[in-house]
Amino acid sequence: MTNSFMNIYRIWVAAGKPKQGTIFNDMKDAKYKYKLAVRDGVRSYESRFSDDLFDHLLSKDMQGFWKVWAYKTCKSVISVDSIDGKTDDLEIANAFRDSLNVCSNGKDSIDVDFIQDCDGSFLP
Repeated sequence: MTNSFMNIYRIWVAAGKPKQGTIFNDMKDAKYKYKLAVRDGVRSYESRFSDDLFDHLLSKDMQGFWKVWAYKTCKSVISVDSIDGKTDDLEIANAFRDSLNVCSNGKDSIDVDFIQDCDGSFLP
């Protein structure tokens, strides 16, 4: 499908990208067929996703359900070691606070004591 679309597209470009005529109609038809194929592929994937989850629910296989769910929806968490050259949690929090203060009315709306007392348990 992609090769035939690309061939027709190249012919259309070589012909000077006409806005009417048989070459234009062929390119337009191929473009719509390609878009429909992509849309059908997405719908097929989405229904397969739903079918897999539904099958696990029907069989009361909750472990399988959550494995499929995690595989389909959970993305890898990216861990960042430094932000703007800062590696310490408190330095990063202070830089974030400072950037927020630039955008706010100048009042210190972040609880610095809370940031200092954090043990980092919320970090990945």
